Amino acid sequence: MALLLGIGPLASWRHAPLGPMLRRIALPAIASGVFACGVAAGSGSNSPAAWIGFAAAAWIATTTLADAIARHHAPTRALAGMWLAHLGVAAFAFGVASVGAGERGLDAALRPGESFALGSWRVALQQVGKVRGANYDGHRANVLFTSADGRQVALQPERRVYRALGTPTTEAAIDPGITRDLVVSIGEPVDGAWLLRAHVKPFVDWIWAGCALMALGGLVAASRRPAGASR
Repeated sequence: MALLLGIGPLASWRHAPLGPMLRRIALPAIASGVFACGVAAGSGSNSPAAWIGFAAAAWIATTTLADAIARHHAPTRALAGMWLAHLGVAAFAFGVASVGAGERGLDAALRPGESFALGSWRVALQQVGKVRGANYDGHRANVLFTSADGRQVALQPERRVYRALGTPTTEAAIDPGITRDLVVSIGEPVDGAWLLRAHVKPFVDWIWAGCALMALGGLVAASRRPAGASR
């Protein structure tokens, strides 16, 4: 599908000689391969699926941009919608490949003051205190993520027990970002330690952004005036 999405905008339906079309897709194909190799190597991934995902994202994005540049003089709503939708697929593919290649997760039992390494981050449990809500009792943890360059993110996951049901639930804490999401949850205490589950999900928000772009592209294309409609 990714291959066809890249070729489709550059080929006139039933009127696309093979030679000129190959020349048009040569540069995007090379750029896609270089991008996939660079990103996959930078993420430290040896997964073929990740490499394919990065190449697919770059292929769709570069061919779409090449088509937009070639036809910038006479854009229509149908074309603009197609470009947006295709860029949405590229963003979606990049997000999925990034999560698959670079997601880091770890479960560990920590006492307050202890920490563990999670990729380029260090996760520290600072303290755990009781919390009482309108309809639940529980515990709230203060967890500090520290990056290799010294940036810090404080999160407060909770473990709740709702009084009406008596069922424990976990309220994960999330710090979203353009390049990564940090997620942490707290489990039951074990011999004075608390079970922490932490994840670093790179570019996961690009998945949702890609879906939004696809939907926006469909709306833009559908909003075009039918042929012959009056202004």
